[in-house]
Amino acid sequence: MAFQKAIQVSVNAFGDGTSTSYTIDLLSDPYLVDGSSTLVNWFAQDRKASSPTGILGPSGLGVTVTLSGTVVTVTYDTAPAAGTNNTVSFWLFF
Repeated sequence: MAFQKAIQVSVNAFGDGTSTSYTIDLLSDPYLVDGSSTLVNWFAQDRKASSPTGILGPSGLGVTVTLSGTVVTVTYDTAPAAGTNNTVSFWLFF
């Protein structure tokens, strides 16, 4: 098996007490590439890489992440409490 290139990404979202999911578009919404303190659109800026081909999210923490094209959907088992900051980190393969 060959190595696969990947970056780790973190996103923050504040709960509203009712919603269990949100989406981010990797080409237009800002996010953090781990190791950086600057919000970026890594797949859009200077075309550093092709679009992501896969995703690996947290396991067993009540949250799942899925990838469709350049859109990541983050889904919680239960709605985070209103006003709480929820950070999710995941790996994007390219």
